[in-house]
Amino acid sequence: MRTCRTQPLFHPRTTHKLGCLCLLVLAFSTIASAQTAPWARQRSGTIAWLHSLFFVDQNRGWAIGSKGTLLVTNDSGNTWLSKSLPTPDVLRDIFFVDENNGWLVCEVNVYDLKTKDQPRAYLMHTDDGGEHWKRVDIKGVDVDARLVRAVFSRGGRGWAFGEAGTIFTTRDAGVNWTRLQSPTRHLLLGGIFIDEDRGWLVGAGTTIIQTSDGGDTWYQSRLAQTDEIRFAAASFVDNRLGWAVGSAGTIYRTVNGGRTWQLQRCC
Repeated sequence: MRTCRTQPLFHPRTTHKLGCLCLLVLAFSTIASAQTAPWARQRSGTIAWLHSLFFVDQNRGWAIGSKGTLLVTNDSGNTWLSKSLPTPDVLRDIFFVDENNGWLVCEVNVYDLKTKDQPRAYLMHTDDGGEHWKRVDIKGVDVDARLVRAVFSRGGRGWAFGEAGTIFTTRDAGVNWTRLQSPTRHLLLGGIFIDEDRGWLVGAGTTIIQTSDGGDTWYQSRLAQTDEIRFAAASFVDNRLGWAVGSAGTIYRTVNGGRTWQLQRCC
């Protein structure tokens, strides 16, 4: 898939760390009202630390967090329902390819490990809209490695990444995984792929890396600054225009696909 796209291949997502009782979600009922709707505090019904949020469309969304917390909404976040826990472990990330096929990134608490050889990180997959989840172990992952995020395509490609610059990829919808060569040893915290070839990952240590061949090779961006930044997320609207955000309110923008980045000021 090497043709230029004006829109990302994947669903838009919002991923935030939330440490309160409530979720902040954009309340909207129509496309027109969504452009001007204010933000409203909404009750989640849980005291769990919520780590990630994903909406399949403007109505149906998911929120996940500590101790296997899995919440779902069918009314744009006005009400949230707790689903049966697919696992007692921490849920770090959630990603849906479509309304049926979704993934969870899971982490075992170090004190709950039963053996020294048990990996801390694994995935879970659903093909029925979250009614049932099946565990997927990534062969070759370091037992102590922590995976933080995962993104997938409709064509079966996927990438999972996290601690120490670890990046894994799948070409068959998660059946088999391969570890990719990474240009960094820093923690990777966020990223986006706009198609099955072009993607950007960001993380600690002022890390922004990009690929144009699905992760076989990576290019590391260099920013014209001296202070170390912990980038937490990145978003692109096409193969040229994108942003990376991180610590101390830092926002960087690129207009050439990540070859160069410019610091933006806010407020």
